[in-house]
Amino acid sequence: MGLFLFILSSTAGALAEDYQAVTIEPLAGYSASRAMGINNRGEVVGRFYNVDSESGDAVDRQAFVWDRTNGARTLPTLSGDSSAWGVNDLGLVSGWAYNADGYQRAVLWDTTDDSITDMGTLINGHAARLLKVAQVLHELPFDKGVMRVVTHITIDDRRDKEVHLQDKVKSVLGRIK
Repeated sequence: MGLFLFILSSTAGALAEDYQAVTIEPLAGYSASRAMGINNRGEVVGRFYNVDSESGDAVDRQAFVWDRTNGARTLPTLSGDSSAWGVNDLGLVSGWAYNADGYQRAVLWDTTDDSITDMGTLINGHAARLLKVAQVLHELPFDKGVMRVVTHITIDDRRDKEVHLQDKVKSVLGRIK
């Protein structure tokens, strides 16, 4: 079962829109695909999956990203099923993934370095990029029709010495031993 998707593209300065049907075939090991989001660069995100023959439910779900140049590729997972729901023009993908304990977690994928971040964790990076990420995450629920979103952000910006998130984790683990 392939997925048919209509992609909108336009030439700079042109007002005409060009719609084109594109089939996103499931990768080997999957029987179906479902697109969930598309950005202005034509990158599509969604999930590949199989269908349980008894219940008809989607099983073995795996998030993917697709573009016209590179085709489809799966996104990393925490350790279980996953699904991508939205992508912005920076290549940041939102969705969910199950962790090793079987809990569904909100996640953020960065397609520029193929990383996955459990949004229940801390993220490390330059303040300007992290604030862009926060803005994207804050806006996503509005794009899905939510009328109110509360976002809490804590920024720990230390400039007297270079530290990384891994240093903080080591420090905390050292104190609880």
